[in-house]
Amino acid sequence: MTYSTQNDSTKTRVAILIEGGFEDSEFQVPYTALTRSEAEVVVLGTRMNEEYKGKRGKVSIKPDATTTEVLSDDFDAVIIPGGHAPDRIRVDDQPVRLVMNAMAQGLSLLH
Repeated sequence: MTYSTQNDSTKTRVAILIEGGFEDSEFQVPYTALTRSEAEVVVLGTRMNEEYKGKRGKVSIKPDATTTEVLSDDFDAVIIPGGHAPDRIRVDDQPVRLVMNAMAQGLSLLH
């Protein structure tokens, strides 16, 4: 299943990959700025019904979709907040595949 929306296709679409222990500000600052700029931000996790908590406990969020439901070409950029999340993400094949495909497409990757 591919994640898609009915939103305007001219909007910038940005994926933010999260996992437990992400750096709160490295998620919250870009998320807030992008949503204020009217970009479409999709929070991706490895498990849909989980609430992911930031490393400092200031932010917790449920994903909009999982990394198995999307394709890298659904997005214009991918953000991976720091903290413990990248270490957890890199051991899971699906988000790694998404990031590798995004890199192959030349998408902007921020971490």
